Amino acid sequence: MSKADSFNMDNHDFTSYTPMRSPEPIDGKMEGRRMIRNAAHIELSRIITRAQVREDFDEDKLHELADSLTRKGQQQPIRVYWDAEEADGGRYVVLMGERRFRAAQMANFETIQCIIHEDELSEAEITELQLLENIVRQDLNPIEEARAFRKIMDDRKASGLPCSAKDLAKEIGFSDSKVARSVRLLTLPEDIQGDVAEGSIPPSVIREVLKLKTEEAQRQMITTYKEGGSYGEIAETVKMRKGVGKGASSGPRTKKSFSADGIKIEATAKKRVTQAEIAVVLKQWLKQIQGDGRVKAA
Repeated sequence: MSKADSFNMDNHDFTSYTPMRSPEPIDGKMEGRRMIRNAAHIELSRIITRAQVREDFDEDKLHELADSLTRKGQQQPIRVYWDAEEADGGRYVVLMGERRFRAAQMANFETIQCIIHEDELSEAEITELQLLENIVRQDLNPIEEARAFRKIMDDRKASGLPCSAKDLAKEIGFSDSKVARSVRLLTLPEDIQGDVAEGSIPPSVIREVLKLKTEEAQRQMITTYKEGGSYGEIAETVKMRKGVGKGASSGPRTKKSFSADGIKIEATAKKRVTQAEIAVVLKQWLKQIQGDGRVKAA
């Protein structure tokens, strides 16, 4: 029946009277429940991915997830948004859940459950959403997190929005110091960033290394740590190196010497240092001598 037909009535419509019934009680399972309008099964061929906050995907874990999807089905939808500028009239783009999307491809799924983000998103907003989801899941290594912070700051700057570390921290609910420390990781040489991403260098050591101004000094400290140096040794050495040149003309000085078997070793510094700081330097010097492997006059 059309909408027009529904308004055409004759006398027959008024010949009988049906008393109104009390409304049916609400089913308990429906109470407090609201259907999501923008949920859908979408063909995987209609979905693409773009560069994400998360860069590294463990192939073995993806296969494990694909097996889980095959056995148990998809337990959680991914989130996508529509880009009409893509080829063939547009494509959906993965916003959150790229691991599940890749695993579904491995499992040869034809469709995947999605929540469609209907509102327009800026590049900064896309990165913010991806960053927050991955941080909650603890899926990012420190360098991926730092790059995400940096990208959001750059995108916000390009859009004319406040873009300092403090501005970003306020926007996403993190502390100023966390964002600032994270972004500083990107000032490290790329090979050291690789160590940080792999987790082979603890954050405490990296914080000390960041206090050094030259790449040469930073690499030397990382080498010292990899060769067995402790955090305490690294911290003491960094403290000494930062103090060199400060107040050299008028500040306190240190001069220590030690003699044995006719050999005299002398330690001097342009500031007052502790015995422990001297011991750290002597240990490093000893390692250099032992690693030299040459027998010649000093």
